[in-house]
Amino acid sequence: MAIRKTVVCLLLLLVANSPLRSQPGIRNQTPAQTPDQIKQSCQHFVQDFYDWYVSLLQPFPQSTGPADLIVEHRRKAQFSEDILRLLQQEQRSQARSHGYAAGLYFDPFLSSLNPSPRFVSSSVAYQNGACQVEMRGMDGDQPIEKVVPEAVLKNGKWQFVNFHYTGYESPAYENLLSTLKELQSRRRHAAWIAAP
Repeated sequence: MAIRKTVVCLLLLLVANSPLRSQPGIRNQTPAQTPDQIKQSCQHFVQDFYDWYVSLLQPFPQSTGPADLIVEHRRKAQFSEDILRLLQQEQRSQARSHGYAAGLYFDPFLSSLNPSPRFVSSSVAYQNGACQVEMRGMDGDQPIEKVVPEAVLKNGKWQFVNFHYTGYESPAYENLLSTLKELQSRRRHAAWIAAP
């Protein structure tokens, strides 16, 4: 009986001091977050971005584009590479066309030409690793704009991967990524038609 106890104690000591415990992320691992904690974390991330972004546009909209503001203020890590790349392409296309070609004519994060003075989150959904937060532009107590940012966790930090809109009949304009891709496609098609 004493031998068994000794063997069990030795085994427990070996397991407790095994290399597995010294691997990064094992010993200091935090407990898994509940779905409610994940939603709350996402909501805080989105609201923090909107508070910052809307404050830049008051009292008058900036002359620089959204992508420039994100890069200038070191918020680049908060956005997927796809969003930044497509926004920068859109800005270059509009600059080349001198405003004569159809393009992104509204603020893509606020879904507005003349945004409300504040945006607040009204609901949060989390499914399949993606979080969607419904944001409402508020003029006093009156909700005006509605946009639904979508974010995912990347390397432990939230990152915007898309922005969804309402009221568009065509699915091509339901979200920011598809809108930017559609605009680029239309420009290529128009250039091909105009080519001699």
